[in-house]
Amino acid sequence: NTHIHQYTHMCTNLVALHIGGQGSTDVPMNLVNIARILDCCRHLQYIHLDDYMIGDDGLAQLQPLLSSPSMKWLGLHQTGLTRECAPVMNHILQQLQDRLVKLDISRNGLSDSCLQDVRSTLSHCSRLEYVRLQDVSLTSASLPVLASLLPRWPCLRELHLARNDFNVAQPRMAVMPESQLVDPMFMGNLQSVATQSGGNLTVEFRKVQWRGEVGEDDGEDGDDDEPA
Repeated sequence: NTHIHQYTHMCTNLVALHIGGQGSTDVPMNLVNIARILDCCRHLQYIHLDDYMIGDDGLAQLQPLLSSPSMKWLGLHQTGLTRECAPVMNHILQQLQDRLVKLDISRNGLSDSCLQDVRSTLSHCSRLEYVRLQDVSLTSASLPVLASLLPRWPCLRELHLARNDFNVAQPRMAVMPESQLVDPMFMGNLQSVATQSGGNLTVEFRKVQWRGEVGEDDGEDGDDDEPA
């Protein structure tokens, strides 16, 4: 933190940046220093602030820098965000909608209302391939929202939804009958996107994985794995 300004000039050509959170053994950087680094990264494409509790205010402070013209991956896993972050998140997504490939906002207290508030902006992020929404306090009320978004993400390869309260039965099988979903439209659109992707779509729903049309993996959710 004290001497970070001495090294910011080295960040000019950085393409990927992962800043660990307060759970690590190192002293976490404050937001001012994170902002200094981001401001120097002219070609940044991948940013991960995983487990760094920036909160809604911190997201607002970093918002101009997270909207880099080259940004493709935005990792905000467990960063202390709440439903109040929706206006700032909308602004970031609007800036990135033509190029964002991965969005990870998992393990934040977002809720149904936040997803509803960013729904329109997310619908324009047509290049998304990886969307991680596990453990963000969603309920079955969000299934129609997700159903409407699926056709807008033709490039989708992975959708992570585990640890939300969707009121769905948990059979140990990979393909779930429509009757077990509160919103059948979600499953119908899911099938359509899977067909469009040539069967290369994986959806993690609680601890059941749905893969294309057949799906043989009914293992744990594995929400810490990076996509290939």
